[in-house]
Amino acid sequence: MTQPKFPRCPTATPKESETMRLLSPPTSSPLLSTTTSRTTSRTISPGPLPLVLRLLVTGFLIMSSSRTGLVSAGTFDAVKDAECASPNTICLTSFRWCTRDPQSKKGCSYPDDIDAFFPGSDTVPYAMLYHGSKYDITWKQAKPGVPVLIEWLFSSNLVQAGDHRDDHGGGELEVKWSTNTTGSSYTFDPLAILGTFPTSQAPNMSTWEAIASTHDASNHIRISQPGANGDGAPPSVSLTAPSATVGRATLGGANRSVSDQFLVHSRWTEQFVRNVQAYDATLYGQQQRNWQIGVGAGIGIGVPLLVTLAWFVGHRLGTRAGYDIAAKAARREYVRRDTSS
Repeated sequence: MTQPKFPRCPTATPKESETMRLLSPPTSSPLLSTTTSRTTSRTISPGPLPLVLRLLVTGFLIMSSSRTGLVSAGTFDAVKDAECASPNTICLTSFRWCTRDPQSKKGCSYPDDIDAFFPGSDTVPYAMLYHGSKYDITWKQAKPGVPVLIEWLFSSNLVQAGDHRDDHGGGELEVKWSTNTTGSSYTFDPLAILGTFPTSQAPNMSTWEAIASTHDASNHIRISQPGANGDGAPPSVSLTAPSATVGRATLGGANRSVSDQFLVHSRWTEQFVRNVQAYDATLYGQQQRNWQIGVGAGIGIGVPLLVTLAWFVGHRLGTRAGYDIAAKAARREYVRRDTSS
């Protein structure tokens, strides 16, 4: 019985075999090839192309993240970066918007419902609070079982943000309102509190006088535990003490912490600020869209150029990396055309 004869496959020419070798993925790493193969007289080197591609990708990510905010320097966090006088003293974890460390680069950070009075300033930590909004006063390291005294201090004499007051110009802040709590936080409602005036600390100040007085930058929140260490009443806060800086009051004694300065304004002021912010956001959004269009066009032009450059470098230097990129691009283009046809 005779065996059937099958047609023999045509033998590839040397030139076709070389082309197939270049378009096929590598079977071993360049490093392995240089250490195990003793028959080749020329070692395969990855060449400069992978490094160039990595630099291009890194540069693109940095450029895009600088606009989208993916990469940013550390910003001040009132909870994580709470600056306590010692490990055993109470300290605020809110109502502090800027770092007090002159060597720190974290600057200022304001919650969504609080605005910076001087946007972009890292040296004058004034904040804008508004009537009708509520704010959480939080702290840590309080001594258990001892009530926390919360005080609102401001001046009867109007003070402009950034002004220095002399000893004869009402430089001493005064406690105008206070309360005690055994909780771990307190909800601060400025307008509701102002509606309770006159208070025992300010018996001659009406509600309207209190509202007018809190429009300036003299407002502070102070928390303390007077009975924690057997100390007496909290001392007064002065902005004119030798160690004081504009925007931050000094506070002596143990188990006490004072906030950054703030102003309290009406809902009309808040709405005005929101309108300005919305207008700025609209302008920024248009700039962002224009930037994205530019980046998209750059990518559309840049990718073909990179593929061409990779093939050229690989062809000229004889590196496997350049050939691999060109081969992958050719295979993807072939598959795309084959599926679309």
